[in-house]
Amino acid sequence: MRGNIREVVRVVAETVEILEPIVEIGSFQVEGLIYSVDLRPLFPGKRYIGCDAREGPGVDRIENVHHLSFSDGSVGTILMMETLEHIETPLQAMDEIFRVLRPEGLVVTSSSMDYPVHEYPSDYWRFTPQGFDLLLRAFSPRRVYVQGHPDFPHSLVGVGKKGGGDEALDSLDPVITRIPGTLTQEISSRVGPDFFRPLGVTLSEEEKKKYPEVMLHVAYDRILQRDEEIERLRTELRRLTASSGPIDKPETKTMREENYKTFWEQAAVTPQQAMAAVDESADEETLQVTGRWTAEQVAHALLLQKNDHVLELGCGVARIGRELAPRCGRWQGVDISENMLKVARNRTAHLSNVDFHLLSGASLSRFVDNTFDKAYSVATLIHLDKEDLFLYLRELARVLRPGGLLYFDTWNLTHEIGWKRWLMEVEHWANSDQSQRKHVARNQFCVPEEVWLYVKKAGFTELCCLSDSPWIQMIAAKSEEGVNFAALQEQVRANLVGVAFSPLWSHLFGSLLAVLSGQKKAEDFWQELKDLGPVREVAPYHQHFLALWKTRQQEWGSAPQE
Repeated sequence: MRGNIREVVRVVAETVEILEPIVEIGSFQVEGLIYSVDLRPLFPGKRYIGCDAREGPGVDRIENVHHLSFSDGSVGTILMMETLEHIETPLQAMDEIFRVLRPEGLVVTSSSMDYPVHEYPSDYWRFTPQGFDLLLRAFSPRRVYVQGHPDFPHSLVGVGKKGGGDEALDSLDPVITRIPGTLTQEISSRVGPDFFRPLGVTLSEEEKKKYPEVMLHVAYDRILQRDEEIERLRTELRRLTASSGPIDKPETKTMREENYKTFWEQAAVTPQQAMAAVDESADEETLQVTGRWTAEQVAHALLLQKNDHVLELGCGVARIGRELAPRCGRWQGVDISENMLKVARNRTAHLSNVDFHLLSGASLSRFVDNTFDKAYSVATLIHLDKEDLFLYLRELARVLRPGGLLYFDTWNLTHEIGWKRWLMEVEHWANSDQSQRKHVARNQFCVPEEVWLYVKKAGFTELCCLSDSPWIQMIAAKSEEGVNFAALQEQVRANLVGVAFSPLWSHLFGSLLAVLSGQKKAEDFWQELKDLGPVREVAPYHQHFLALWKTRQQEWGSAPQE
């Protein structure tokens, strides 16, 4: 039990009349916690019964909260702290609590909205403030208190009485709202403490400065940690340079000052180079295999319909568009590289519903407002400076129809493998000429909260943000009054199995990174793929890795003959 929650119980015990017997639901005292979970000392001299679904420390009797053995109106006070998330049917449990409480009896309960998954013994739910108020719907008077940002609190506390005047709980408001949040203090001394506030209370102007939008406290602290790590690396680099002079490293590469167009035109001089720049294979068969896989993801994310007018930003050689266009009414691709578009036109010559357009900057000015039903961008925004990323998002919002869906991805800095991928960039540029500018199309990385903010400010409503992989996958809809975003979100979430990268996919990508960075042998990864057998995720990796190996035989040895 967290210290802020135990403090709530102490304040209630000292402020409100406590009727007997006191029954604690979820009284099992888990070992190894930072704060004391024993609430009995807060009620000296009172009859106290500890109940739980299992025997152990702090448990006086075994009870199923869905079917309590107490008779109607026989209990004076019920405590259920940090337990509701572990109950299979919370509404049924609260109905049982109401049944066994005597008139003017008291219930005090707590749970969380922003907290890691934990099993004591199982973890089923997270609650919003309104959801907590619903759980207490039978009680009057009642109070709901939240800690953290009102729109994204980390902790919730509910207090309810079974009848009696509202004044019975009025005395709680000023004392509970002075209790600081230990969760934020545990995460970071830079973020906390924050205090409880009653449901419905808005932030003051001073408090708003403390919460950047509605970012989670955990995520905010991660950003601070990343900033500190970056500064530490810079300091170490300056120290090494000062003590040893210019760092002499083999294969030093010069950072090139270019614009996006120049970089991608140079990368796509020949059709083979253009394909290699897209997926590193320079192989048409592999391009089609990986294109079909990604097109399937895009189709699920966009709820694609056969009459949809679709735009792809950064279409390259039409790796995805070639496979997706037959599934929609009209498909249009835009790219900064004319060399890329030449290959794309050749690869889609058999399709009659496709068009390509050359971009001249971070603008979609050739299209009028509200042109497209759907839009997407895959592995493109990762190569843009953040200012350009946001400019394109604003333009996508402009050219989409109200409620039109957008799907895009970017590197995920908060995922373990995403972080490793970013460190590869760090090491690459550490070996480069520090007096030159980094090239403009280098890989860029984001955190989910950053992407959410870009999307919101660009004019979209987020429907789903997947971040359990090295990639952040964002699905959003153009914000407009009258759009049923709840219905859209429900449809999108029903389709996520076809969108989200699986844990196996992420694991295989991590193994591929290990090969590319020299930490794993190519033949070991090849054997790993063979051992997995005919698994859905293996087929595109098998095809892609074999094609990649053929381009690196001087480094990895002869490629397999399969």
